[in-house]
Amino acid sequence: MIHAWGEAHTPQARENQTEWARCSKHIPIWAQSHQLEGDLIGIRTWGSYAETWCTPEHPFLVSKLLGGHDSKGILTQVQWIEANILQKNDFLCLPRNQEAIIQDSISNCFTYRGRSKRETLPLTDDFLVVAGWYLAEGWFSPKSREIIFALGKNLLEYQRAFELRSSIERLGISTRLVVSENGVRVSAYSMKLGRILASHFGSGATEKKLSAWVLNLPIEMADSFLRSYLAGDGHMEEEGKFRASTVSRQLAHDLQLLGTKCGYLTTVRVKRKGGLGLILGRQVNLNECYNVDFVLFSNQRKKRSSLDRQFAYYQIRAIEHVRYKGPVFNLQVEIDNSFCTLAHITHNCGTLIPTTVDRCPYCGGPQR
Repeated sequence: MIHAWGEAHTPQARENQTEWARCSKHIPIWAQSHQLEGDLIGIRTWGSYAETWCTPEHPFLVSKLLGGHDSKGILTQVQWIEANILQKNDFLCLPRNQEAIIQDSISNCFTYRGRSKRETLPLTDDFLVVAGWYLAEGWFSPKSREIIFALGKNLLEYQRAFELRSSIERLGISTRLVVSENGVRVSAYSMKLGRILASHFGSGATEKKLSAWVLNLPIEMADSFLRSYLAGDGHMEEEGKFRASTVSRQLAHDLQLLGTKCGYLTTVRVKRKGGLGLILGRQVNLNECYNVDFVLFSNQRKKRSSLDRQFAYYQIRAIEHVRYKGPVFNLQVEIDNSFCTLAHITHNCGTLIPTTVDRCPYCGGPQR
């Protein structure tokens, strides 16, 4: 029975995460609560800062090193294992979304003068480029009816600004490019584009997110979108390794799922805690900031994670046991009662389940 969903403690937050774990289909979730006085187990992996607390009998989808923890890194078939018999170097699973749903357009519904209206734009490579840049460096101003993209002031940023402007203009939208001592700014003038971007990707740095359909794109299109985002908000640490920073907690974990789909071993870390801080000698309220690292599987150095066609595997970093008195929650989900936390796949503890898993609980595909 889950005590905490990563760091999301409300049934509403858990419902949102469950929909992500279920290929973006709206599947109902129920949370039953009761009082517990006993042991709780806290689990953290190398893939995420988020810690899950659960009762000892709670099952997780796990892969072990064949031959024990001193073997050469060959993982066993995934299986359900209860928390109380997990070992520190076991690997917990995070799903790779293999769905490839191709849409012709992206739509948004809004109300104008009391009437409901629907607007659409074609889902093209240019739209994905613009959407990736909006997620990284853009915001929408309804008053001035423009979407603004702010880039840096080096030669590479100028080149990217002209490429971004070309992508916007190929959508049939007028633009303006302004170069100043602070950098280069690209403006796009379209209420339709602004409303669609804000609806699907959020508005404001702390509210940015990925819309569910992005995770269902074919890998080539998803990778194109991710590269556009990283061009704006990321940087290459070394060959095959990229890092992005965001103050949106939702976006950080959405990017982990997207990066995993595109073949990256993706980890989320807290870069900076929120609270009071100093900027240029002034005391200000700082938002919590997250680093998201994307590493190509072939470039990883430390064998703390692995990747195949269905899962990303992250080694358990720490297991903690504490005494606890208070409420715990048993989540029930339609079909098979499996779901994702912020860092791994788990199952409720009210249903008998097989020890080994022949089919992926995420997409239904056979194990390989």
